[in-house]
Amino acid sequence: MTSTAKNFAGQNLRGRSFKGQDLSGADFSDTDLRGANFTNATLIGANFSKADTGVQKRWFAFQLVISFFLSELAGILVAYTGVWVTIFIAPSYIPSSRIANK
Repeated sequence: MTSTAKNFAGQNLRGRSFKGQDLSGADFSDTDLRGANFTNATLIGANFSKADTGVQKRWFAFQLVISFFLSELAGILVAYTGVWVTIFIAPSYIPSSRIANK
């Protein structure tokens, strides 16, 4: 790859895959890299100044919805566990407390 092919400055590279590529010295300045995949890519000396990075908005919304449902599920499980612990370890079920209360 020539040095001119490594000039990505100012481009929209959303969701693009650079998997396993040699991008040494590449210029990604002022580039939109949201959702780009750099798995196993060589990025020695690459310039990422003023680049927009992170997940795409649709993935952020999806992750937010999933995290809400997981937190609701965790809360329900904690409440369910608390009820069962209270039922099985309540003082009325402990034989020594029945004797003491008589």
